[in-house]
Amino acid sequence: VFYRPWLDEDMQLRASLAQDLRQAIELGQFEAYYQPQVNIQTGEVDGFESLLRWNHPIHGDVSPAKFIPIAESNGLICSLGHWILRESCRQAKLWIDEGLDIRKMSVNVSIAQIRQARFELEVEQILLDTRLASSVLCLEITESLFADTSLSRVQTVLESLKGVGVKLAIDDFGTGYASLSFLPCLCQRHWRQRRQTPPAQGHD
Repeated sequence: VFYRPWLDEDMQLRASLAQDLRQAIELGQFEAYYQPQVNIQTGEVDGFESLLRWNHPIHGDVSPAKFIPIAESNGLICSLGHWILRESCRQAKLWIDEGLDIRKMSVNVSIAQIRQARFELEVEQILLDTRLASSVLCLEITESLFADTSLSRVQTVLESLKGVGVKLAIDDFGTGYASLSFLPCLCQRHWRQRRQTPPAQGHD
């Protein structure tokens, strides 16, 4: 067995990030970046996708590839998901009030959030608090959700969100988990093939 110092460093960094993650939201270390989404038919920007970034005071910009798995393992992913959802809705409403034509704000939703008993009510409350029209919000879910979560629970959430006018998009579509029986539940549905996480862009 060969000793690899970089493994120890990686484990130490992971432990440090796990400890700091619990206070990062309260300390305002997270930031939402917004990536334009372009309509391939018209070439016009028809929406934005929010991207979560962590500005760590010591380690600098921490990649989501590092902190998202940590948040999933220690139970903080729902808190992060709630923060980015609320912040994205707030920003979209602010831009609309400033006169910008914001037709869609896409936000990634974790499997853990869907499993929460009151998730759909949480979404409705955020829309009420931020006064954002439900038709502007688009929640992106991964196709693996259909394999990792109770199908009845998924159907309940999708039908509830459809009922209030929220758009839905299936990310990584084509991996073979989604049942065609769920297609009627998807309002203004969008399919997104597996893609690499794009570089972050700032916002005003």
